[in-house]
Amino acid sequence: MTAFVKYQPYLPTDRVINLTLPDLLVCTICDGIAWLPVACRNCEKPFCLPCIETWKTQREDLITCPHDCSEFIQRACPPSIIHILNTLQVTCRYKTNGCAETLSYNNLEKHEKGCGYRLMTCSGCDEKIVQKEFQEHESNCALVSLTCKECKSVYQRHQQDEHTEITCLRVQLHQLRDRMIQKEKDYNEKQHALESQVNDLNQILAQISI
Repeated sequence: MTAFVKYQPYLPTDRVINLTLPDLLVCTICDGIAWLPVACRNCEKPFCLPCIETWKTQREDLITCPHDCSEFIQRACPPSIIHILNTLQVTCRYKTNGCAETLSYNNLEKHEKGCGYRLMTCSGCDEKIVQKEFQEHESNCALVSLTCKECKSVYQRHQQDEHTEITCLRVQLHQLRDRMIQKEKDYNEKQHALESQVNDLNQILAQISI
């Protein structure tokens, strides 16, 4: 049997500002507040759904309960536990980035998905930027790649002045020349194939006439 390894909980207890009944709400697999909670039918202890799914995949035969009771049989989390969870007030996971919001347990996920303080990575400089400042940053980052609408050349923003109208026309001229060369090559290949077919046909006709 593979030993289960505790991992970083989705909702650590230190983010809850009004936690009064931790023994009823903590998932014993990750030691965080039960998230997307389900329960054991025998002991009614709540667990995070992701935690218990991982727990079950690491059990080969009888799935024991992480809370040390008998066999684990999954059930919906008891309404009383859901009610207590929904009274919790929780700080946003992006508090260290500047978010000062305090959310109810049942509004937390929606907020964090769209929080203006979650980090995004700039495609140019790879710097981590909070979401609310991300668009302005990428609109000015010198290392962001731009694509010319006319010739489709790709260059970084700091190289934009080097991509003059003359440069663009030269690129388009080279592209046109390359297309012409390719078309000529395709034509020659088709012509060669056609000539081979004609030769084969002539040989067949010659054999028939003998």
